[in-house]
Amino acid sequence: MRFDREASRYHAGVYKAKRSNLIAQLHSTLSPLFLGQLKNLHKQSVTTFRNAVLDGVKGEGYDFGLVVKAAREQSEGAFTSGASGPYFRHLFLDPTPYASIPNRGFPRRDRLDL
Repeated sequence: MRFDREASRYHAGVYKAKRSNLIAQLHSTLSPLFLGQLKNLHKQSVTTFRNAVLDGVKGEGYDFGLVVKAAREQSEGAFTSGASGPYFRHLFLDPTPYASIPNRGFPRRDRLDL
């Protein structure tokens, strides 16, 4: 990070204070963007799930449990791959309080359990 290189000439206490202030400012700026993208990704995944279930129950001779299971796997996979994609990876600064959010899995998982 350029800041680390440039600010290393300061006294260690001043450097740590300035670095923590910079990280706090970056987190306060990026956190709403990050959470907004996760919200949009979640909406898209729920829509994918709903459409997959509706498509799966069209016609006759379907097993509802299998349709829901396949739709769940598809939408969870899309959410997980989107949340761990390159857009989110470059937002993680160390230490990031929201870096573990994509690793928690599909939101509201309990609502999809049968």
